[in-house]
Amino acid sequence: MVGFSGHRVVSRPEALALVIRGIFGELAQSGRIRLSAISSIATGGDTIFAREALAAGMPWLLFMPRPWQDYQRDFPPEQRAEVESMIGRAALTENAVDPQGEPYTYLECGIRTADEADVIIAFWDGLPAAGIGGTADVVDYCRKLGKPLILIDAHTLAVTRKNLGRVRSHVDKSAAAAGLSLEEQFEICDRQATREGPLARQLTGFVILLHLLAVSLAIGVIVFVAKEHRTITLGVGIIKMLILGLVLWLAFHLRRRHHRWLESRSAAEMLRSVLAYRTLPGALGVLRRLAIPDADELRRSIQMQLAVEKREANAKVPTLEEFRERYLVERISDQKKYYASCLRRALPFLRWLQSGFWTASVAAFFFSLIYIFHLRIYPNLNESVVRETLKTLSLILPLAGAACLSLIATHDLSRRVARYRQMVDLLDRAAVKIHAARSWHGMEDAVAETEEQLLFEIKEWHSLTRFASEAQ
Repeated sequence: MVGFSGHRVVSRPEALALVIRGIFGELAQSGRIRLSAISSIATGGDTIFAREALAAGMPWLLFMPRPWQDYQRDFPPEQRAEVESMIGRAALTENAVDPQGEPYTYLECGIRTADEADVIIAFWDGLPAAGIGGTADVVDYCRKLGKPLILIDAHTLAVTRKNLGRVRSHVDKSAAAAGLSLEEQFEICDRQATREGPLARQLTGFVILLHLLAVSLAIGVIVFVAKEHRTITLGVGIIKMLILGLVLWLAFHLRRRHHRWLESRSAAEMLRSVLAYRTLPGALGVLRRLAIPDADELRRSIQMQLAVEKREANAKVPTLEEFRERYLVERISDQKKYYASCLRRALPFLRWLQSGFWTASVAAFFFSLIYIFHLRIYPNLNESVVRETLKTLSLILPLAGAACLSLIATHDLSRRVARYRQMVDLLDRAAVKIHAARSWHGMEDAVAETEEQLLFEIKEWHSLTRFASEAQ
């Protein structure tokens, strides 16, 4: 999404329009992605930017410092008809609100433009702002955020680029979704998450089991193989090193898989959520209340697509009852079945691992006790298969118990089981609230609360897993 901030006085409007047009072409990367525009509207730079964006077929998100009936006095009479027509063509129009009024509403428009945009084009003379909310304030805010900036010199029209590398990464990720519907984007993300997720979990368990195998081999060599059998010791040592090498390779591969899984699952859940309430009259308001970390780019893309859909003449608006029935069946019931299914799978696995931990721990205690009694009863018996077996089991079984706890922790099973139970209960209560809604406002509040609960799991899981992996 391309934002703009610029001065009202433009000495060469045609030349500025040409420069902006060239920047659009550069950012579009030869048509690989579809750009969106976001800005306020004022005489001069803002109007030229909006005109070029609309001419290029870009959806335009407009922030208005005041309602048009009050704001039109800022434009010369001969320009008001054109600007009013442009405002009518905006995909989405929002009015900035600040209790202190002007000029703080101008600053609010600039700040919100910078927050929503992936890159800001600034038509700036390089001087401090003449008043609150000027272009210099927006440029300073973007610089502090590290926001990608394209500066157009107000005198020479020379272009300077800052932090454009971040825009390149956005372009690379957005290119695959260019021109796709929300349903198609969801199918792609969900398919990738479904493919990556099980493998990532399996690799985690495999790494733990391989560690256990490598340590068990080392203990077995120490206990059973005599020192003079160097060939056997060396062979087992090589096998252990190969296993540990495989563990390291799998751990590296796991981190890459985990990152892809994290991104695709977060995106899929946000898209699944939007598809459930997209026909709600206040869908855009619900979307702004919900956010997943590191998914701002996707949220902005969805916001523009929803805005365009709402403006289409053939967009069908369901009745309240039609929306209620569809949401209860396709969202509430579907998610309740999903969480109930997850609970049925996770609970036996958790109980099995807990049983494994207690069994291994208790068995290790008794084998250690028997080994001590064996030493007391037969103190002069140097070599005995029974004694060495008892010693080995007393060393390996605690490791097996620790492996069970590691699997519980890495799969987050205890929390997930509790969360699955909680979600089933929350969805039952959400269904009651959806049934009780008798107006669109009430329905929007109930849907927003439900979606917030459904996305909370992915937010919490995203934060825990992402920052844990970054700390390693």
